[in-house]
Amino acid sequence: MEVCKSQRLTIRQFKHDDAEFVLTLLNEQTFIENIGDKNVLDINGAVEYLSNGPMASYEKYGFGLYLVSLTDSNTPIGMCGLLGMSQLKTYHIRCDSEVPVQKFTVSYYFGFHFFFF
Repeated sequence: MEVCKSQRLTIRQFKHDDAEFVLTLLNEQTFIENIGDKNVLDINGAVEYLSNGPMASYEKYGFGLYLVSLTDSNTPIGMCGLLGMSQLKTYHIRCDSEVPVQKFTVSYYFGFHFFFF
C-alpha cells in the first residue's frame, strides 16, 4: 500500500519481495552502528524480519516502517516510519537511507526520552 508519493520519492508498506533490499540495508555498517545489528544474515532472515517487524506493526498499530524508493525508477533507497515502542510508552520515528552521498540515520523518541543519531 502506498503511503505517500511525491515527484521524487514514494513511501509504501513493505512486501516480502523487498527482502533483498532489507538484507542489504540491515547489514550496512552505518545501520549496525546507529540502529543495531538485527542479525539478519540471509533472504529467509529478511523475510522473517519483515513479517515480524514492519508487517506485524501494520496489523498491530496501523503503522510501522515503510520502504522509501525513487518514484521514477522504483529503486529502494531506505526506510522510514513511526514505531510503537510499548516498553517506552511512546513512539519512535526512524529514517534509514542507503543513498551513498546522503547516508543518514535519524531517530527521535517522543515522550520523556529523546535520542538523536
